[in-house]
Amino acid sequence: MKRYSPYCNKKRKNLANYRLKENDILFPRRGDLTKRAIVLNHQENWICGTGTIRVRVNENVNSKTVFYAVTSKSTNNWLCGSSVGTTMQNINASTIKKIPFHLPKGAEAQKTLRDIESAINASVCIKNHISSSENLKKSLINQIF
Repeated sequence: MKRYSPYCNKKRKNLANYRLKENDILFPRRGDLTKRAIVLNHQENWICGTGTIRVRVNENVNSKTVFYAVTSKSTNNWLCGSSVGTTMQNINASTIKKIPFHLPKGAEAQKTLRDIESAINASVCIKNHISSSENLKKSLINQIF
């Protein structure tokens, strides 16, 4: 077993508070406040940096539903209006706690989540198709000229 100095052990314990768990929701502290991320399984135990606010949703609430609710245009507008700073927009954890949003409940929540994920999957397929079509077009143009 590897031995660490008391300083290292203290640092490891302090950093434990910043370790990410699957389904944590991440917000930027400054800059483009419209960005969000949800932590995936393979990102568990990564360290949350100082430029990021981590939100850990209660276990009895579906994190993906919250994630989709706080990535809406109305939430983006609210965050931008609630930010401080003239050179670069800034928010803090207190601001995040005040975000107004509505979560569907029960079967409605599950249906809404399925509908959103279905729309996202369809969007990815369409983007892939467009990209393939553009590549084919470039290839054909290169063959002609």
